[in-house]
Amino acid sequence: MNNQKTNRYYWLDVTKFIGIFLIVLCHFPISKYTAKFLWTFHVPLFFFISGYLFKTTTAKDFLEKLSFRLIRPYIYIYLLTVLLTVVIKADYNGAHIGQMVLGLFWGTHRYPYFINSALWFLPALITVQLLYFFGVQKSKYVYLALLAVSVYLYSNAYLNLFFSLDLALLGLNFFMAGVLAKKYSLVERVKSQPQLLLFLFVSSLWATFDFAFMDNVWFAGKHYTVSLLGGLLGITMTVTLSLLVENLGKPSALISYISASTLSIFCFHVFSNPVATVIVDSLAIKPLLLSALLATVLSILMLLPVNWLIVKYIPELVGIKRPL
Repeated sequence: MNNQKTNRYYWLDVTKFIGIFLIVLCHFPISKYTAKFLWTFHVPLFFFISGYLFKTTTAKDFLEKLSFRLIRPYIYIYLLTVLLTVVIKADYNGAHIGQMVLGLFWGTHRYPYFINSALWFLPALITVQLLYFFGVQKSKYVYLALLAVSVYLYSNAYLNLFFSLDLALLGLNFFMAGVLAKKYSLVERVKSQPQLLLFLFVSSLWATFDFAFMDNVWFAGKHYTVSLLGGLLGITMTVTLSLLVENLGKPSALISYISASTLSIFCFHVFSNPVATVIVDSLAIKPLLLSALLATVLSILMLLPVNWLIVKYIPELVGIKRPL
C-alpha cells in the first residue's frame, strides 16, 4: 500500500485506484446490495496486490522492510489518530486517552477503544506477511494447516480476534493468489490475449454480482468457499478491468497519484469522510449512490494535499524512505 516504484505495472495503478475508491465509498451510506457487492472483493483485492508485489529475500531484509513499511507506519498512524481525535473532540481525559492508546496492541475494532476502525488491515497484513515468509513459503503443509484453522474460525464465527488474526488467515488466501499470479505470469499472459481478457472481465463481473446476491461479504458470510471464491472472482474482475484500461493508454497522472497515496487515504479518510458528508448533504442530492460517489471523490481529493505534505516532510509515516 505504500508509495512504491511500481509504474511499470500501469494496470496496478488503476487497480489500486479502484480499490481505494471503493474502500472509501463503502464507508458512506449506500444500498445494501451495493455494499454486499463491494465487500465481496475490495478488501481481498489489497491482500492480492500485496502478494503480487511480495519479493523473496533474506529474513533480516524482510524484517527490516516489514518494520519500515508496515509496522512503524501502523504505530505512527495509530498514535497520530489518537492525538487528532483528542484535539478535535477536546477529550483530554487521561484515562480515556490511555484506553485508546492500548488499542494499538489489540489491532482490531473488537476492542471498544480501537480508535480507527480501518487500521485493522495493517495488523492483518503484517500477520499475513509473517505467516507467509516464515511458514507458508517453506512448506505447503503449513498453508494447509492455517487454512484448516481459518475455516474453523470462520465456521464458528470467531470474529475480530487479537491483532485481526481471523481476518489475516482469510486474507492469506488472497495474498497467496497474488504470489501465484506473479510467479506464473498470469497477468502478462492474459494481457496479451485481448479477447480472453474481455471474456474474463465480463464473466467475472457477472459472477461477482451473482455471489453478492448470496449475501456474500468478504468475511462472516454463510460459507467459507463462497466468500473465498467471491473474493477471487472480484479480484479477477478488477484486475482484468485495469488491464483493459491500460490497453487504452497510460493512466492519468491523477490516477497514478491517488494510487501512490493509497496508504494515506486508507488511514485518514476517517477524518475527511465526515467533512465530505457535510458538504454533500448541503447539496441535498437525492440518489443515494450518486451522493455517496460525490462524497467519496471529495474525501479523496481532500487527502491528496495531506499525502503530499506527509511525503515531503514525514515520509516515514507512510513507509517511504527520505531521498539522500
